[in-house]
Amino acid sequence: MHARNKKSRLLKPLAAAVLLSAGAAQAADLIPHEFDIGDLSLSLNGRIQQDFLLDANVPAEDQDGGELRRARVGVRARYGRDWRARISVDIDNNNETANNQNNGEVILRDASVEYTGFPVRIELGRFQEPFGLASYGSSRSTVFVERPSPTQFGPDYGLGGALNYRGKRFGVTVGAFSKSGGDFVNGDRPEDSVTGRFTLNPLRGDYTLLHLGVSGSLRKSDDPRGLRIQGSPETVLVGGLTPRGPRVATAQSYSLYNGEVAVQRGPLLVQAEYIVANGEDGVGGDGYYIEGSWALTGERRDYSTRNGNFGGIDPRRPVFGKGRNGFGALEVGLRYSSTSLTEGEGDKGSVYGAALNWYPHEHVRLSLNYLHVTRERFAAAKDEADVFLTRVQLSF
Repeated sequence: MHARNKKSRLLKPLAAAVLLSAGAAQAADLIPHEFDIGDLSLSLNGRIQQDFLLDANVPAEDQDGGELRRARVGVRARYGRDWRARISVDIDNNNETANNQNNGEVILRDASVEYTGFPVRIELGRFQEPFGLASYGSSRSTVFVERPSPTQFGPDYGLGGALNYRGKRFGVTVGAFSKSGGDFVNGDRPEDSVTGRFTLNPLRGDYTLLHLGVSGSLRKSDDPRGLRIQGSPETVLVGGLTPRGPRVATAQSYSLYNGEVAVQRGPLLVQAEYIVANGEDGVGGDGYYIEGSWALTGERRDYSTRNGNFGGIDPRRPVFGKGRNGFGALEVGLRYSSTSLTEGEGDKGSVYGAALNWYPHEHVRLSLNYLHVTRERFAAAKDEADVFLTRVQLSF
């Protein structure tokens, strides 16, 4: 690719981020997104994530120059002290699997009601199953544009109910779900599951935090095609690099287990997870990742003891907004992930990644990622690619 083309591809999202930052600052001041009607409080939320491919040494037919990764809008409601509800939809959402291309459709993402008046909170509806550190956090707060490859083993959103309890230094959530879809399959499929997660922070001070956690999920599918487990190349802009296990038509039941750890020291955060999938008739695989991030401008990610996850970066001195003209926040990240699906003649995959994130405003993020993606096919040649991409994100 010529240097001029690379430069124009980089300047395009950079200019878009600056314009979005200015627009978001003005919108936050001028457009109300929180409303109170007696005891009822409503707040609007959403995000737009646009990805651009800068360069990739893969065949042209396996490249996608740009993609609207997410366009999501939702409403959160609070009634009195004890009732909460939320609903959100995705518009033209393109998932990583080939059969999840929903071009222009409006798709229900979550819709749930929660009662918080008891020591144990109760939630009913469609919402995120409690599994894993990277999976249970919001896509708006990830260090890289996509979650690590082995997290694709885990469940996504499910229809059901869950109980949540928070102690001083721990949180536990257990739920039962039906007709939940997992990103590791080619399209959603009906599954019944029981999923739970326990997290603990034995060390938590003003500057240092230690997070530990375990998750488990027992799952049964009625899909006549059987089971297939796969990872991801950690981007939707290149094809042909997804590590996959074989589809086993006779397999219906499987289990997932996860162990996680994170250490936070001020603006520095290091986290890792190990995930195992075990199914019938040889279906299975495992994977792990380790990821580190550092906010060079000193910001610290918030942590929720109840949910056991980390929030995003809120710049101390945004470029725009309320007269606090500054540089925004700057963050760097490194990650290595490994996925092994060699049971039953499956693939192996790995991704080395580096990330640079700029937050000119609390509602805007510009990300630059480099990925070295490897897929080792069973009894076949190794596929490798170097991928450079950016993402412009607007959230509110």
